[in-house]
Amino acid sequence: MTTSTASSTSPKEDPALQAPRLSRWQRYQRIVRLSLQLSDLLLINLAFIAAYYLRYIVGVGGDVADENFVDLATYLPLQAGLTLTLFPIYHLSSLYRSPAQRPFLDEAWVMLLSTSFGMMLFLAAIFLLRGFAYSRGLFVIAWVLTVALLMLS
Repeated sequence: MTTSTASSTSPKEDPALQAPRLSRWQRYQRIVRLSLQLSDLLLINLAFIAAYYLRYIVGVGGDVADENFVDLATYLPLQAGLTLTLFPIYHLSSLYRSPAQRPFLDEAWVMLLSTSFGMMLFLAAIFLLRGFAYSRGLFVIAWVLTVALLMLS
């Protein structure tokens, strides 16, 4: 008769069960990538709010009639939707893989293409859903500001 014995090694002692240790450079790269992603999320939303301000308050693109005025709170779901559309597209475009190793013009080009594709995809979704009327000018301004702010960051 054989008896089974439990292994006496704990996960702390077994190197195969431990998470791999990151070098200082890898930790630095991870922090830079995370801070870049967080700043991009912030700048996408800042560009949208600035576009709303420019379109509805300043009147860029023509004055907005009182009956067409829409409060910013009405646009918040669209702002969140735009952010949730652009951020994965930036990931799929490899913008966050090795940001320091890519020339500025290459990164700017990928940013322009990714933002343009994401904006068109988002506007197509809004058009198909026809949930409510929106200011096309606001989205054009948001596109320009998003590209500009992200390229400057």
